[in-house]
Amino acid sequence: MCGIVGIISNKDISCLETKVKKMNVLQKHRGLDGEGYWCSDKKNVHLAHRRLSIIDLSSAGHQPMVSKDNLYTIVFNGEIYNYKELKEKCIKRGSKFYSNTDTEVIIEYIKHFGVQGIKDLRGMWAFVLYDIRENKVIFSRDPFGIKPLHYAIYEDCIYFASEIKSLRLIDDYFNKIDEVTKQIFLDFGYLDIGQWTFFKHIKRFPQASYAEVDLNRIVKIEFVQYWQPPKQLMNIDEKKAVEELHVLLKQSIKRHMVSDVPVAFCLSGGLDSSIIIGIAATIAENKEKLNSFTAHHPNFPEIDEVKWAQLAVNHLNVNPHWIEVEYKDFVEEVDLVLYHHDEPFGSTSIYAQNTIFKAINKAGLKTNLRSEERPKNICCDWLPTDISQRGHKCSLIHCTNNAVLV
Repeated sequence: MCGIVGIISNKDISCLETKVKKMNVLQKHRGLDGEGYWCSDKKNVHLAHRRLSIIDLSSAGHQPMVSKDNLYTIVFNGEIYNYKELKEKCIKRGSKFYSNTDTEVIIEYIKHFGVQGIKDLRGMWAFVLYDIRENKVIFSRDPFGIKPLHYAIYEDCIYFASEIKSLRLIDDYFNKIDEVTKQIFLDFGYLDIGQWTFFKHIKRFPQASYAEVDLNRIVKIEFVQYWQPPKQLMNIDEKKAVEELHVLLKQSIKRHMVSDVPVAFCLSGGLDSSIIIGIAATIAENKEKLNSFTAHHPNFPEIDEVKWAQLAVNHLNVNPHWIEVEYKDFVEEVDLVLYHHDEPFGSTSIYAQNTIFKAINKAGLKTNLRSEERPKNICCDWLPTDISQRGHKCSLIHCTNNAVLV
């Protein structure tokens, strides 16, 4: 993951430069491989970035990235899995590339195809692109909202950040709790509902959307949805559905393994994580380089899944890591977990995830593949709650390429 922050306006806001840099410091943990800051000549656009290098580890991937023609500047968090195909399309239209990054591909692709080209991206992302000549800013977030992006509008400025804590730094005004969101969470345990956050004046940029902000006019943000799940179910039998699902899963996992750093796998005793590492093992050239990480609860055997994960490890011959999760550690670290999560969470399982992520980092690995949805989503024709709430009943196999992995 990387971290992006910024402030944009239709006026000179050079007085806020220090504020942007402080916002970026709060997200230091999101990227320890580099940091950067950039502002426009008009001093109305200020962008900052924390880098976790995944594709092209060289300094050519430094952000904020300015195009060679000095017409675009971007801050980007995520990974575009089909960037090589998109790059070829740009080259055919005359683009020259000076790095091997997917970041530069986004710039060139939008230069050629405009915001309509966003629907061609396959991956997970949150980016903000400034068109210097037009004095226009483009925001975009991936179809399933995997990569975070939050924003706030205050005194003729749009503030944005990967994490809520950076926006709360702006002013005490942004620390006011949203009572409706709080009540929904207490009543039903729902999180991530639409644009709402637990803070009344901080919003979540909608998934599967982009926005163009013209800084020559009054600053406002209007969203355009570039993708939605297909409403019509595929008329195929179960055997055909299973075959197509397997093809799409394999295609998706192969794309997710395109990086310049090793990949870790979160492995529980469940169906979904076992499928992911199982398919990855058929793709990888050396299975022994596949590292699985499993939470181990020695004091709570009723919830411990190690014995089931061990079956997958033995079958696949991968390199396992058993990570003990202790209650006493949870008590000591719960405040830190809350700090990084920014909002309340509905289950202590998030602490087990946090413990695994720390172990992955300690092992020197930067990326991991895991399933973010439960196996039941593979066993029915409804996608997760936030999609079904919008009335979209659809076949899962239509959406697998972006939905299955994060």
